[in-house]
Amino acid sequence: ISDAGMVHLGGMKNLKKLNLWRVQISDVGLEPLGKLQNLAWLNLDNTLTTDVGLPALSGLLKLEFLHLGSTSITDEGLVHLAGLKSLKDLKVTRTNVSEAGVTTLQKKLPETKIQLKYIAGDEG
Repeated sequence: ISDAGMVHLGGMKNLKKLNLWRVQISDVGLEPLGKLQNLAWLNLDNTLTTDVGLPALSGLLKLEFLHLGSTSITDEGLVHLAGLKSLKDLKVTRTNVSEAGVTTLQKKLPETKIQLKYIAGDEG
């Protein structure tokens, strides 16, 4: 699937789970996802996602699981996830997110389990 093909997903209003692991979509391809109001599970691991695309996810109020591993997101992008109060599990492994950025987000989403492994500055 490409960025252009993502447009077709925007019309799937009842979609609850979407696995885009290793799909080479960019921030442009994330725009249609903002229309998926029933989406509860989203895997964007190993995509071309950056901070620019994260505002498109801010309206996914039923989202419970989000995997952003191996993307180019930073602390600045995490700000756009602070309103996702239904989020139970967030993975930001192998990103440019810092521990400070995760701590700030954790304060806004105290019920969310945030996986920190392999964040910026982590040697493990």
